This record gives sequence, structure tokens and C-alpha cells, in this order.
Amino acid sequence: MFGVKLQFSSLCLCLVLSGITLGLGQGVISVTEDSDVVLPCSLSTKENIEFKLFDWKKPAQKDQPRKEVFFYDAGVHYNNGHPGQSEEFKGRVFFSQKELKQGNASITIRNTTVTDRGIYTCVFPRLQPPQRFQIKLIVALILKVREIAGASPKPSVTILDHPEGGALLLQCFVQGAYPKPELQWKDNAGKNLTAAEPQVTERKEKDATRYDVTLQITVTKTDYYSCVATQHEIYHQITSDKIYASPKEKLIWLIGGLFLGSVLSALVVVVWFKRHQIMRTCREKVKLVRAEEGKTVVLPCSVKENIESNHFRWTKDAQENELPKEVFLYYKGNHYNNSSGGQSEEFKERVKHIQTELKDGNASIIITNIKRADTGIYTCEFPLLEPPQRFLIGLIVDGQGEDEDDDGATELSPLSV
Repeated sequence: MFGVKLQFSSLCLCLVLSGITLGLGQGVISVTEDSDVVLPCSLSTKENIEFKLFDWKKPAQKDQPRKEVFFYDAGVHYNNGHPGQSEEFKGRVFFSQKELKQGNASITIRNTTVTDRGIYTCVFPRLQPPQRFQIKLIVALILKVREIAGASPKPSVTILDHPEGGALLLQCFVQGAYPKPELQWKDNAGKNLTAAEPQVTERKEKDATRYDVTLQITVTKTDYYSCVATQHEIYHQITSDKIYASPKEKLIWLIGGLFLGSVLSALVVVVWFKRHQIMRTCREKVKLVRAEEGKTVVLPCSVKENIESNHFRWTKDAQENELPKEVFLYYKGNHYNNSSGGQSEEFKERVKHIQTELKDGNASIIITNIKRADTGIYTCEFPLLEPPQRFLIGLIVDGQGEDEDDDGATELSPLSV
């Protein structure tokens, strides 16, 4: 909860006017948006008001009518059935029953909004003489996601190629926002990263000048990255999904001719052009899984330790000069099905893991509605283990009704990376 500042502009002086006691000093409270605030109202005599009446109102402002904030009369109030409370205050205003014995009629307004700012009055009309207290509430705006005209949508983040083998180029893009948003790349720890100058395109339309902004950054560290769009003029800030970037893996992939690269390149050719020979050619190198088109398949992968707080990643073989396709990624509870961005389009909403099996080291994934295009070599890797481990799974998808030989399968031992 944010801090609340209460100040009074003068000492409490009283004047009896028309039978009502008025405080000349006005209480002023400052609070930040979305926090809770207490508006004080208490009798100096501290007499019990459990069976009294007190009424909180917000006087009319400009073209708006008076607002009914909170009403209490001998135990009957807005929160237990009494009608008449203004709609915007329903379910948001509360008082302390036990404090009534000490003459305390203060109220708490939860989740304050900008529209809550203004003058509030607390009145005891049946006291002799009647008493009135006045509070001015100031609500300061904060940066947050706002659904208003011109607010930037969630930034789109993508991984682009980079001429340097040990680096990746990340791109953040926002379209149609106004006023012009500021874009900022951050790493997984929330640290601001230095990027190139943004590319800005202006489009003048009837309602406003809209802005398309692109911000690119070169990264050499394997991490999760996100992009933040901020529009200070309207107090709007929104963050992209996190994207996983691993320049080290790209460099390993581009080397290609060494060890695993040569094996994968050969297997890709086998899968796409001689898929029936994959079981014979690679019998001693991969674990082979066969499935029928349109069905569901489990790709197995496991280690001998709890991986609930660890990291594993599934990718699929790629064509020449391409990066592997992102099938599934899990990182300490975050994954493609709840918050992480970057999954290849053809695998979205088709891949899931088995959460209850993670404690037993099982990182297997389930792919639904299998297609012929899913045929290929899949890599399951654990980059944070010591040593890191990698497994290869060969998937063959048969057409419905086909009758083909099944030469069996053998399992590859984990490879140290």
C-alpha cells in the first residue's frame, strides 16, 4: 500500500452557523492511485456513536450531481442493505464498528481512482449542535496499463538474425499509439538495457497523430528479455511478454559441422526425404516416436532430479540458415502456456507439459492434433544442469490408415554440452 499524507491547513477553529458546527480548517489527504485511503472523521468528545447517525457525501462538482459515499444510522448502513449509495462507491467503502464507541466515524475507500479526488463531508445531523467535517482528497496518478484512446498496445517482440554469430538481434514494435511512446528493453532482472535509436513513423489521422515505433537491441547473453512502452502524458505503461534469447545456442547451431550439428543436419535430410530410413540410420542415436496424423503424441524427456524450479527447453530441427523452432519452454514456473512469449506459431495451443511430473524430473511434452509437418528431430535440453544435458527425439508422423514397418527404437544417452 502506498503512503498517505494528511495535513491540516490551520488549527481547528469552530464557528456556529445556522445550528451547524463547521471546521474552518480543511483536512487535506494525498494518496496514490489504486491504494487504500482513510478519510478521518471523529468527535472531539469521543462519545459513543453506535446508535447515532453520520453521513458521508461528496458535494456536487461542475456538472456532476452530489455523490452518496457512506451512510450509517444506528447499525443500518450502505453495506448491510440500506439503499441510496452512489454506484462508484458500492463495495469500496468501509468503517470500523469497534471504533464507533470512541466517536470515530472515519471511512476507508479502497482502490482509489482519479475520479475519487475532491471534497468529502462527514455530517452528524442529529447531534446538538449538529457537526460537519470536511476533507479534501488528492489522488496522484501512477504509471499503469490504461484502456484509453491512444494507449499503446502490448509491444510485439521478435528475434531477428544477426551477422555476428555470437549475438542475436531483438526487435520491439508498437503500432498506432499516441502520444508517442518511449520503448525500453529490460533483462529478466528488470535492468534497463542500452539499445539503438528508435525508428519512428508518424501517421496523421483525423483524431490524432499516431506513432509506430521500433526499437532494436543486440544481445550476447542468454536470458529472458522484455520491452516496456511508456506514455508519461497519459500515465500509461505496458510490458511485452518475455522472450527467451540464447545467442550461445545460435552460435552452436551455425557451426553445424561439429559433433551434434553434423548429426542433426544428417537427420533432417533423412526425416524430410527418406523418413522410412530414419529408424535404421539413427537407431543408436535417438529415441524414435511414431504417431498417426491427427492423434496426440508424448515426446519423452527426463532426468533424475526435481526440475520444478529449473529450466528446460524443447526445439525442433530447422532448415538451412534458420534457427530451431520453439516448441516448448519452461523456466521456474513460467512457460509458453502462461506468460512466456516466443513460441513458434505452429505449436501454439498444441503443446503442454505435465506439471505434476516435474518433481520426478519428467520434462516430457504432449503435442495434440499431430500433422505430417511435425515429423522431424526434437531437442530437449537442460541448460542449467551441471553439466547441461540434451536429448534427441525423432518423431515420425504416419498418414491415417497407412501400414508401415516399425523397426523399434533405442534411446540416446544425454549429451554434455
